[in-house]
Amino acid sequence: MPQATLKDLDKPLGRDNGRRPAASGRERLLRFGLVWGVAIGAVLLFGGHLLTGGLISRSALRPAATPVAAIPAVPAKADVPAATKPAPPSNAAPPASNRRPASDIEQQAGVAVVRPAGNVPGAIIISVPDGSEPGLAPAPDPRVTADTPAGPLPRIGDDGSRAAEVYARPTPPHAAMAPARIAVVVDGLGLSEAATRQAIETLPADVTLALAAAGVDLPQAAAAARQSGHEVLLSLPAEIPGGDLITAMARFAGYAGILTATSADRLGPLAQQAEQRGLLLMAAGRSDLLLPQTMPAEAVEQAFARAERLAQRNGRAIVVAEGSPSLLRQLARWTASLERRGVLLVPATSLIANSKG
Repeated sequence: MPQATLKDLDKPLGRDNGRRPAASGRERLLRFGLVWGVAIGAVLLFGGHLLTGGLISRSALRPAATPVAAIPAVPAKADVPAATKPAPPSNAAPPASNRRPASDIEQQAGVAVVRPAGNVPGAIIISVPDGSEPGLAPAPDPRVTADTPAGPLPRIGDDGSRAAEVYARPTPPHAAMAPARIAVVVDGLGLSEAATRQAIETLPADVTLALAAAGVDLPQAAAAARQSGHEVLLSLPAEIPGGDLITAMARFAGYAGILTATSADRLGPLAQQAEQRGLLLMAAGRSDLLLPQTMPAEAVEQAFARAERLAQRNGRAIVVAEGSPSLLRQLARWTASLERRGVLLVPATSLIANSKG
């Protein structure tokens, strides 16, 4: 055992020549862990204020000011050679002044669009021609024609064919769905070549033309009318003797029915003859509106409006108009505009044959 000296006894307790004894590795690890443990505990206990309070800056958030870009100076306009000017895009919309009304485009394309009247939403009907328009089949058709000394007379064919069907203009396939239909018959044609030509050339093909039995060049007029797509009726006066009836019916071929001025209560003999020969029969007095050629223009316009109201209310209306030049001009404008107001123009035979439809 070593002996303690006086110098050793004079040394302060816990000191070794003024230096601390070096800590072992285990002690350093414990101290390091203790310091980090205290730090983590402080963060958890005080929400991080002790360690990060001095590092976090608290200030009100304000939206950044919108940067204002400097507006470059507009260079002087230089003339661009015509060859180097950029062409407008091919899909650019035409200017408003060059736009065409939808009605003009539809008429040129041959497409009929039937829209509901007014601004009430509803279905529209679009009729696309099937390529068979405007001409109708030539007449006479041997199936429904009997050659007699008086001329060609209608008859019911051996196969049951009837002139009312063979010579009628086909009804548009969508006609049954149209909310309102109007048929127009122009009477008294064939008496004036100019009026007959005007009616054939200016009226829509769905307008029915009635040729007077007392007219001139009726076979030629009937052929021209059918070639333009118009169906034809034979127009008879109120009084006609029985013998003259056969002569009148043999004036030309290709008519689907008879339009007569005879009153409804005196149609017996004529109705019997029409039935036997497969023809439709219509009394002008039983039409919804009758427009004489002497009717003033203003009254004609009022009658047109009344016909439209009838068609809208009842689903159909038949108008019979006498073929004067002024009335034909009004008819041409009116009938061409019906579809834009939700009214479908149909051949008269489609309404005569089905008086309830």
